Amino acid sequence: MITCPKCKNQLPDGTKFCKYCGTQFIQAQPQNNIQRPAPQATAPQTPKKKKSSNKIIYIIVAVLLVIAIGAGVFLILGKDNAGNTNDEKEKTSVSEKENNTSNDNMNPSAGKTVTISAGMAGAAAIKEDGTAVWTLGGEIPFTDVVAVSEGSGVPVFIKGDGTIADVTGVSYLPEGVADWTDIVAVSSGPYNTVGLKSNGTVVSTAINNAEQNYGQDNVLGWTDIVKVLTNTTYTVGLKSDGTLATTNIPTELDSGQCDVSDWTDIVDIAVDGLGMRTVGLKSDGTVLVTGFSADKYDTSDMKNIVSVSAGSGFIAGLKADGTVVLVEEDFEYVTIDCDVSTWTDIVAISASSGYVIGLKKDGAIVSTGKDLYGEEVNISWADIKLPD
Repeated sequence: MITCPKCKNQLPDGTKFCKYCGTQFIQAQPQNNIQRPAPQATAPQTPKKKKSSNKIIYIIVAVLLVIAIGAGVFLILGKDNAGNTNDEKEKTSVSEKENNTSNDNMNPSAGKTVTISAGMAGAAAIKEDGTAVWTLGGEIPFTDVVAVSEGSGVPVFIKGDGTIADVTGVSYLPEGVADWTDIVAVSSGPYNTVGLKSNGTVVSTAINNAEQNYGQDNVLGWTDIVKVLTNTTYTVGLKSDGTLATTNIPTELDSGQCDVSDWTDIVDIAVDGLGMRTVGLKSDGTVLVTGFSADKYDTSDMKNIVSVSAGSGFIAGLKADGTVVLVEEDFEYVTIDCDVSTWTDIVAISASSGYVIGLKKDGAIVSTGKDLYGEEVNISWADIKLPD
């Protein structure tokens, strides 16, 4: 039963209106139906979970977006860097190639096969087919010569097996030379001929000419030689360590030609045919000179030189770029009629008396100057063997 709050009459449970006074009962339902706890805990939490989930999703999307953007930038920059890296590698490769080429060009002529020779007794050269040519003897029908001697004497030709070619009917051989073996280079002078063997030792004909050998037979004790040159009065050898060995020279002929004991880092040498001067090429491409009137040769402007040769009153230098420079003795009575200003693509040079010959990379010979007899040297050989 329930009591009407207005008229105080008793009414059955569930009554909505008082039948006595018409009062509407607001809390007509039972107490346990009014206080239901179910929506109280779950209803407010549901949107909170949704907001939290959305926030997490936003964060994940943002992170993924950042990663994607970063990856795209990385790929773009990486590609550009890779391109730059490749460019740099290509540039480095080209630079290394140029440096290697430059280094190859800077290799000393010492140790290279001598295929051209300017001498007082005329110029000679080796052709690609193994034959030879000589200004005083024409074409020489060898079949297997690979090198020719340097120096002022008659040309001596070296065969592929390291022996000396027979020149009977064309020229003559210095005494004892025909018996030499394992020869890789020869230098001939008026009174002496020396041969460089493959093991770095030296043989000489001076022992057969005791009257005018000026002690040049002491080369027989030399070792580790990579280039040897002889002339009228002395012999000089370039050692593998860049120092020089020389024979003794008579006091009356000594003009300082052999004052080379303090020379180091030498990669090539030259001597003039009269035995007056020694020229040394250093590994840095600069040139030294000692001997008679050495102070009259200003070699300060000789730079990037890769090979040297000497005539009477001048020094010739082959540059790394294939051009040639000359330094003349600064003396009023010395006039050199040589013009190398237009020479290009030169790979080897040889000088003697008052002339120079150059070997171009296409195998052609160029020449300038006058020989011992004052005659213009005009050589037009082709197919000459390039130095190894």
